[in-house]
Amino acid sequence: AKCLQHKIEAYITMIECQTSQKGRLQDGIRLGLSVLKKLGEVFPKKPGILHVIREMMKTKRVLRGRSDEDILDLPVMKDEDKIAALRVMNSMTFATFCDEDSKLVFALLSIRMMAVMCRYGHSTWSPLILASYGGLEAALGNPNVSRRYLALFDEMVKRYPSTRTEGRGLFMVHSLLSQWCEPYSYGIEGTKRGYILGMECGDFEFALFNSAVYMSLAQFGSMPLSVLENDARIFCQQMQDFKIETMLIVAIPVWQVALNLLGEATDEPWILTGEAMDLDEFEAGLASGTHIIARQSLISLRVDVASQFERFDLLEELYKPYVKGRDQAFRGHSANFGISFMEGLVSYKLYRFTGKRKYRKQARRATKRVQGWRKDGVPDCIPVALCLEAEEMVLRDQRQKCRKVEVLRLYNDAIGHAKEFGIWKWEAIFNERAFHVALQVYKDQSTAEPYLQEALQCLERWEAYAKVEWLENRYGMYLSR
Repeated sequence: AKCLQHKIEAYITMIECQTSQKGRLQDGIRLGLSVLKKLGEVFPKKPGILHVIREMMKTKRVLRGRSDEDILDLPVMKDEDKIAALRVMNSMTFATFCDEDSKLVFALLSIRMMAVMCRYGHSTWSPLILASYGGLEAALGNPNVSRRYLALFDEMVKRYPSTRTEGRGLFMVHSLLSQWCEPYSYGIEGTKRGYILGMECGDFEFALFNSAVYMSLAQFGSMPLSVLENDARIFCQQMQDFKIETMLIVAIPVWQVALNLLGEATDEPWILTGEAMDLDEFEAGLASGTHIIARQSLISLRVDVASQFERFDLLEELYKPYVKGRDQAFRGHSANFGISFMEGLVSYKLYRFTGKRKYRKQARRATKRVQGWRKDGVPDCIPVALCLEAEEMVLRDQRQKCRKVEVLRLYNDAIGHAKEFGIWKWEAIFNERAFHVALQVYKDQSTAEPYLQEALQCLERWEAYAKVEWLENRYGMYLSR
């Protein structure tokens, strides 16, 4: 190749090849940044938050006064260098989001792509740019823009139809944007479509990126675990076949969790070892890498399962890295709401179990965070905010024990919203928590028993047979004869 333009395709292939391989995220990112420099898009070697603020302010000046129609009616981009730069930036977005040292690079890329689009016009990458920038703005404290950018994405897909771009855009939409204004069920259907589109056009990498988000979201839907386990098995095999290692290490623990809850693992379902993975080997493989999403996803799933089976020893062991890594790994990500809820719930549980004030302090922080998102209009934060509010009220009522009706009303409202959104997992958790509180705090067995029955019915519908067996063994005396 005699000029840079002729080398772009090869560079992009190299970037995507490197960033899909385990342990090589930073190699692909460095290559991408060097190519962008040649194309006139220079980024700082060690970006700080001030770089992001300055870049955002510049882009906001470009956007100032532009209506949705103004953005949609931009001319077609003709500058070949800028088109090439957008292609390179797009090839780097996933890697920079996953790499623990490159989160600010991801932010800079999202902002820069938006600025380039506004200055030079639309390309086939415009839908993805709108999704990425909108998700970033929402994560930076402006969640009200989410619906606007979601609508802009949908309209741009119609105006610039491209199966490849739509598939990639759906991955970005349902990783970073749609959760601010739509329930998880919307993301489940969207990522399913993104997977199909990617497979149809041969964009296997982003097809399987979509499948991983689908697996993560499907835990919060009306889907039996046997269906999720079968889907996870297929997707993990495809990731292995296509050597999409950076996403495979995110997906495998989700598959193992499904196996554990189905009762197809060991006699210790809180240990993520079985057909899909060996926990010790898996952790050792992640320890030397910089894939913070994979590392924190594993910790989050381990905390979730340990909480389900009340393994307080494991919860205390995992607590510090769990809380410390959440914001760095998942800020702005669709997983953040569910993980923040679990952070709050686990903190309340650990405070009751240990009496250590640090847990109550963190519980209040998580509760405040989730309640703030609820006020911002995040649909899926409605039920979990109600549950955490109930947990906090129980602690305040430990001595006088005079607010039983109020506490149970909050749990009932949380259960009702979980039913409305079709989130079987949360419906079961809320019923179980109401059972424990009614029985152990308010000593009201007749009120408590129906909640246990309802929790078991939810778990059986979800096919979490290991949890059903655990509950029956532990609290069988409270089940109707």
